[in-house]
Amino acid sequence: TYVDQGTMHSVADGQELLLEQGDMVFYGANQWHMQYADIDVAPRYVTLSFEVEGGNLDGLMNRKIRPSQAAVTLMQQILREQERMDAYSVDMIAAQLTQLLLLLLRHQKPASKLMASNSMNSENEIIRRAQQYISTHIREKLSVPLVARMVDVSPSYMTALFHKNLQISPGEYIRRIKIQESKQMIREGNMNFTEIAAALHYSTVHHFSRQFKDKFGITPTEYAKSVR
Repeated sequence: TYVDQGTMHSVADGQELLLEQGDMVFYGANQWHMQYADIDVAPRYVTLSFEVEGGNLDGLMNRKIRPSQAAVTLMQQILREQERMDAYSVDMIAAQLTQLLLLLLRHQKPASKLMASNSMNSENEIIRRAQQYISTHIREKLSVPLVARMVDVSPSYMTALFHKNLQISPGEYIRRIKIQESKQMIREGNMNFTEIAAALHYSTVHHFSRQFKDKFGITPTEYAKSVR
């Protein structure tokens, strides 16, 4: 993902990165991640999905990258080629993407050789497991004690880890993921607002609507009209 304008948050593997204009981040295959923007920010970004055979991109994964102007130019060329899509476009995109990855790998600073302590690795693993559980069970009734029990820690310890590593409480994190899920459900168009509120275990549809507007600055109705 490359952020062309504004800022956005990227959450993956127990850490959160603030991506600013010109930043790039890579995720691995089937890696759970989440991206979101603050309420008063409307970022513009590009996400490319691709498969690599025989290459090692570990040096690029899960870190904020500031690409060079040459790399940005290659990204722009890929997007223009995607719009063009003639008989040569697929091969051109593959060649440009290969050059982009090689350029990023060549200029990427090596990761620090300092080994994280066992304690830090354990903390990140607990947060990662909690994030995955919340994500995969977001349409169920969730609570901090329940999630803590699922990852074999106390609620107070999990709360401390979330504050330390994500600067957010686990309860607020659940609310954030839940309201993000509601946007996906609205885009799917299979449920009305009352059904969405019930599926996500809001106390009432009015509570859901208020939470949605507080988060995104528009009502669910206004959002539904904007995506249809």
